[in-house]
Amino acid sequence: MNTQDQPQPRTQGEAIIDVMYGIIYNDMNARLYGRIDGFITLINLLGGSAIFVTMLNDKNSMISGMVGLFIALMALIQQIVKPAEKKIACNIHKEKYGQLASRAASLNLQEIDVELRILQTTGPDTISSLAIPAYNQNVISNGFPSYKLKETIWNKIVNLLI
Repeated sequence: MNTQDQPQPRTQGEAIIDVMYGIIYNDMNARLYGRIDGFITLINLLGGSAIFVTMLNDKNSMISGMVGLFIALMALIQQIVKPAEKKIACNIHKEKYGQLASRAASLNLQEIDVELRILQTTGPDTISSLAIPAYNQNVISNGFPSYKLKETIWNKIVNLLI
């Protein structure tokens, strides 16, 4: 076996790119959670208004019931998923990655990797469908477009929502 077949040691530059990935990934998650929260809030506001108008007219109580059920479902999703809280958590975690990125040039590889592993294991709930789009954005923005991965249709759809 020649030395070309063995993996090359990880470099400090690669570690810094991994830190940058954490910033991008958490930013994308925060934006998507914000959109989800905004959409649910909009549905609740519009739906509540629609129910109010329908009840004033005392017509189509079936429509009122359907809209009310839909709004209740949206409220339940908002309470279970808690997108506003997850948006805040992702923004806080993005800032932690940013702090590490700002110090990374003065740290050695082992120090970066220790802090990186801590950040990776203590992060908030994220949307895994954004992992490949975040990776692709990261490698492109760092000058390595040939490392871009193929995205599934689902990755592309979720990425469009942000």
